[in-house]
Amino acid sequence: MLTIVCWKWKKQKAGFQLPGVVPYTAHHVNVLKNMLERHCHIPFRFVCLTDDPRNVQCETLPIPTQYAELGGCYRRLWMFSEEARELLGERIASIDLDCVIVKDCTGIFSRSEDFIINAYNPCRAGENDQFYNGALILFNAGSRPELWDDFDPIATPLMLEDNRKKGVCIGSDQAWIRMRLGKGEARVTNADGIYEARQIKFGLPKNASIIFFSGRRDPMCDRRRWVRENWK
Repeated sequence: MLTIVCWKWKKQKAGFQLPGVVPYTAHHVNVLKNMLERHCHIPFRFVCLTDDPRNVQCETLPIPTQYAELGGCYRRLWMFSEEARELLGERIASIDLDCVIVKDCTGIFSRSEDFIINAYNPCRAGENDQFYNGALILFNAGSRPELWDDFDPIATPLMLEDNRKKGVCIGSDQAWIRMRLGKGEARVTNADGIYEARQIKFGLPKNASIIFFSGRRDPMCDRRRWVRENWK
């Protein structure tokens, strides 16, 4: 069975600071669970990895603490560990809380490649070479173990910081995925119905399925009709 995981933790004051982070709540987790139950029509287990399970209306597991002190989202790399395989099962999907699911997404979560990741959509052409976005990752447990095994808590963040300054990559865990795996991995893109909210100016594209809100944009606070009708 597929295990779909989301992540909720208290903001870390140390380490790499993302440019803007919404203070996600149990309500964000519960709404995501509702949307997946409405629009993903295959059996799945939904798990929230969190340091605060209060009011979360789904299965919860303690969030990994390794690399928490590095800030950003480095702690999410744990999902590529053998321990994650033992706790989460053989097929895992990681999805960010900052999304609105507007229609059937079964086809996305039914894909069979051993590793699939969301495409990065830059704000401007030529902005950087990030290529991947960590908002949605679907993979076989045990695939790409190098993302966990080869991560060095001292050397890797320094290397990524240097690359960020050069405009090569952005972020933390997604930057490491880009630099360690290169650009040969399968991706989900606009053609699959996956969009970033900044791409949507007037109305939803006809094929839109999942829309992600990065940075400090929170679907809870967005008053557009298509958000209000679906984020619940």
